[in-house]
Amino acid sequence: MDKTWMQASRSSDEYAAGVSLFLKFALRNEVQDSKILCPCKNCGYRFWYDVETVNDHLICIGFMPGYKTWLFHGEPVVNNDPDTQSSSPEDTSNARDEIDQLLLDGFEMYNRSSLHSEKEEGSEDDSEDEDVESYKRLVNDGGQQLYPGCKKFSKVQFLVRLLNIKNVRGMTNAAFEDMLTLFREALPEGHSLPKKFHEAKQYIRGVGLAYDTYDACFNDCIIFRGIHAKANVCPVCKTSRWKTERIVVGHRRFLSIDHAFRRDEESFDGTTDFREPPVQPTGEEISAMTMDIQTAYGKLQKQKRIGRKKRNGGEGEEDVENKEEVHIVESTFKKRSIFFQLEYWKFLLVRHNLDSMHIEKNVFDNVVNTLLDVDKRSKDNAKARMDMKRMKIREHLHIDETQEKPDLPDAVYYMESSKKKLFCGLVKNVRFPDNHASSMFNKVRLEENKFVGLKTHDCHILFEEILPLTVMKTLPEEVALPLVKLAKCFKVITSKIVSNKEIEIVEEQLPEILCQLEKIFPPTFFDIMEHLVIHLPAKSLLLKGTKLPEEIVLVANKPYMMAFFNVEERHRYWVIKSAGDPRR
Repeated sequence: MDKTWMQASRSSDEYAAGVSLFLKFALRNEVQDSKILCPCKNCGYRFWYDVETVNDHLICIGFMPGYKTWLFHGEPVVNNDPDTQSSSPEDTSNARDEIDQLLLDGFEMYNRSSLHSEKEEGSEDDSEDEDVESYKRLVNDGGQQLYPGCKKFSKVQFLVRLLNIKNVRGMTNAAFEDMLTLFREALPEGHSLPKKFHEAKQYIRGVGLAYDTYDACFNDCIIFRGIHAKANVCPVCKTSRWKTERIVVGHRRFLSIDHAFRRDEESFDGTTDFREPPVQPTGEEISAMTMDIQTAYGKLQKQKRIGRKKRNGGEGEEDVENKEEVHIVESTFKKRSIFFQLEYWKFLLVRHNLDSMHIEKNVFDNVVNTLLDVDKRSKDNAKARMDMKRMKIREHLHIDETQEKPDLPDAVYYMESSKKKLFCGLVKNVRFPDNHASSMFNKVRLEENKFVGLKTHDCHILFEEILPLTVMKTLPEEVALPLVKLAKCFKVITSKIVSNKEIEIVEEQLPEILCQLEKIFPPTFFDIMEHLVIHLPAKSLLLKGTKLPEEIVLVANKPYMMAFFNVEERHRYWVIKSAGDPRR
């Protein structure tokens, strides 16, 4: 098939006629719901569009560089196996040249002929040798069949299509690997599918279909690339390049007034803290505070001063007599909850339930990902260290911001690779009774030192029963003990049957435990989920019930927890319903 038109100007009639030919070819071979994959430079085979849209993209933007064999649109791959090869030598050579061009566009510096030439002594370093070896491997695999005798897909085409489905459908890495496992079992022997998502991604990256990411200014002023690649502040609006995380620290205010932590400046944020614990407002007080807030639900509420300008007065003057004063609430409330429209809502002691299991999962994820230093999930990273430097705390953990990839000084919770392997191995090999928890064997990746696919109940069991053992085996006592105490507190809070005394003990211990964790982990570790832990005991005590009245109205329903309200007397009654409750 003649494709010389692809080199013509996109404004020429030759190119337009060639695009029409391509679209007809794609519609005959690769179409889904009257749509085809768009091969333009911007879409890069990732999105399905109708023919008219693809035509516009190709005319205005052009094809992806090197896309001379229409692999993603049904053009068969030339078989390179001499036993099954049916194409002529000339056709094979042309197809191989097209694959080489695709690889050449990806590597930008090599061609096939250079691979077999002798290099001059001292002319290339080790990194170039690695690139040459990678290029050799990809040249051999570029036209590789998916399995012997397959003429519909090449290895490259099939993997790109799979990765596209993963991204478009929002599949997790674990789900993608399960799909790979199924395909490997279904395909004939001799197939070339990789086992892991990481292997597939690395293969596609080597072909040149990868992408680079860049930071952008929060206000969309610039992209931090080129001359701004190493800038930390936007030169236009002076906004910091780095995302400002909401840090919730300061749990010393919940301690007793004479506690030693309140006077400890060095271990915390460099200051003392003698503040009183915050007083939680009642529903009536919140209703009164937010009464005059004009709420646009779903949007940030902006306070505006309302006034009428004089029509016959000077320009810009305001009629002082007719100006209406606006009551601006000086509080943390930005909106008024729509539930206050319910007559009884302001009388409820517990208006919003804190899901202890959800909070426990988020705390567990933060702890484990930080201890194992999981990429992009750990709360201890270069940005966290820069925050500590700006806060002028823990100087021994500061980094050199001038380095492109600065090394992070070891924190007290740092684990060597052998300790991480031990940590993950203990979890991977644990065995639970039937119906107690999921098997951890396929949810722990020893080679990557991380957990995948954990559900809320998995985290619940691991946090309360397994984590105490693993941290005591792998971490210093000063780090392990607070985590063990925190796990014990969660075990009490999430128990179906628990006494008031046990909850009161936990309520007393949690502030000190969280303060001990503040001394260990960076401030960025403490998001809203870590803070909500301190309120769980109080909510549990409120939800401990008394005798039920005869006339009640159900206003909330959660597992093991129901709230009731007496409409006539406006009293609140709560009861925790356990599995053995005769009223269940």
